[in-house]
Amino acid sequence: MEWVRRPPVDALGLEARGSARERLEEARLVPAALEPDRVERIVLVAHTFARDRAPELLAGLCAPQARAAHGMLQALAPQASAGRQALVAQAFGPVPEAPTRLRRLMEEASAPMQAELLRRLPPYYRSLFPAGAPPRAECTCPAMGTLAERLVREASR
Repeated sequence: MEWVRRPPVDALGLEARGSARERLEEARLVPAALEPDRVERIVLVAHTFARDRAPELLAGLCAPQARAAHGMLQALAPQASAGRQALVAQAFGPVPEAPTRLRRLMEEASAPMQAELLRRLPPYYRSLFPAGAPPRAECTCPAMGTLAERLVREASR
């Protein structure tokens, strides 16, 4: 997050005059403005996980972002569930370089780990590895399964 200096302001909203007050206020930093796509993501998360409290949560943003977020929330609320799900999938879904990362992960993995990775791949990524059908037997080591699941999740983000 970037930080910017806010000009010193007294209780009445007037710029502070005087060197002591200016020095004291100079140390105060405020967060810089968020990019629009970050505000949209915040709105999606707030609406998805706390629909009833979303306006209250979004009011905690800086004034310009809070206004933008409130407008986005009002535009999002009447949409059908499928439309909202599509927006969430688009905002937080797989990144374009995920197939490349997964291929590199498979090249570097040992044979038992490759089998476990194939078992843990989502169906839409299994087509990247047509030669390797996941074996039906469960992994003998639970830690390997947990690690494979985590590696797939990290490579596809």
